[in-house]
Amino acid sequence: MYKKYLLDNGLKVIIAPMKGTRAVTVLILIGIGSRYESEQVNGITHFLEHMFFRGTGKRASAKVISETVDRVGGELNAYTGEESTGFFIHLASHHLELALDVLSDMLLNSKFEIKEIEKEKGVILEEINMHQDKPDMRVANIYKSLLYGRQPLGWEVIGRKEVIKNIDREKLLAYWEKNLSSNNTIVSIAGDVQPAKTLALVKKYLGKWEKKKRPSCLPLEDKQAIPAIALEYRKTDQAYICLGVRTFSYKHPDYYVLRVLNTILGGMVSSRLFVRLREEEGIAYSVDSLRESYLDGGNLRVNAGVEIGKTEIAIIAILKEFKKIRQEIVGEQELEKGKEYLKGRLALELELSPGVAGFLGHQELLLGKIKLPEEQMKEIQKVSAQDINRVAKKIFVKQHVNLAVVGPFVDKEKFVKLLKF
Repeated sequence: MYKKYLLDNGLKVIIAPMKGTRAVTVLILIGIGSRYESEQVNGITHFLEHMFFRGTGKRASAKVISETVDRVGGELNAYTGEESTGFFIHLASHHLELALDVLSDMLLNSKFEIKEIEKEKGVILEEINMHQDKPDMRVANIYKSLLYGRQPLGWEVIGRKEVIKNIDREKLLAYWEKNLSSNNTIVSIAGDVQPAKTLALVKKYLGKWEKKKRPSCLPLEDKQAIPAIALEYRKTDQAYICLGVRTFSYKHPDYYVLRVLNTILGGMVSSRLFVRLREEEGIAYSVDSLRESYLDGGNLRVNAGVEIGKTEIAIIAILKEFKKIRQEIVGEQELEKGKEYLKGRLALELELSPGVAGFLGHQELLLGKIKLPEEQMKEIQKVSAQDINRVAKKIFVKQHVNLAVVGPFVDKEKFVKLLKF
């Protein structure tokens, strides 16, 4: 399915030829994210990601960079996460060299002009305002802060306004020089490609990238003795809820059990929570559960937007589902549905080159090894009803419950009394 190479400068290259496509995706993943920041520069990784689009010596402006890719019908984008940052171009395969030229130019030759930095500050500050104005995004950020506090995982990836305002060219360049290096990067290429020619192009554009000491992050303090609640008062038409528990890393032996458990609980439109809160109770339009796993920890949370007058009913209903999956063995049909759902979603993810590049690249970056789709499907299929019950008993305990609510509420004690199951 793929070939893996290690260049002399420590750069890891994954090349996955695909049949039946005329497209290719070039994904460059760097092992740096908001988790690697100090509080004084929280948001700088995301800021840096934006600045890579602002112009290089060869392509003088953001417009020139975007037009270069637009002219061939390609898609250029990037993201910043807690533990990784990615840049990708998806385009017709005969333009593969252009993709590598553009991405390497952005990463290695960006100008970081002061006037462009000031412009981008304005863009990011408005992005922060947008996040603040969306209650569903705001409640998720409050939940993470509740869970992890004054640790990097408790901060917003995008950063805080007062920090962003004080980031300057010197800080950006220092962070770039220290944290971006060839030996902390994966180049994952999937699509209509020939491995030998593709590898030669990667060497041409990234083979001289400097090798440096890899950055490290602080270990996660992931202890909790009592339930925790955070309210943010807003005059909203709905109550926005995040209710969840602490779980574990993507390296944990029960990782696939947790994935199946989450799917059954709230990961699909016929899941327990969706059926109960929307179809049966009629108190929510949107409800789902979400897993987040990191190097040394994780969480599972339920997100719901509910009628204000039925907020307490919704919280009680969610907690009852936590209790039910902890106390009762999942039926065979429901278990198989959850497993087949995950396997089916994986198959769909790998239909196109962006999915394949991401599937391979993220595993190599975060785990240092790759499990093929059929291997992952075997892991999913191995999960038993007893495994689900065992993990549910481990994670769904009162002292690990965390609740964040955005809406017209001020009485925290009212919610404290609900957190029993």
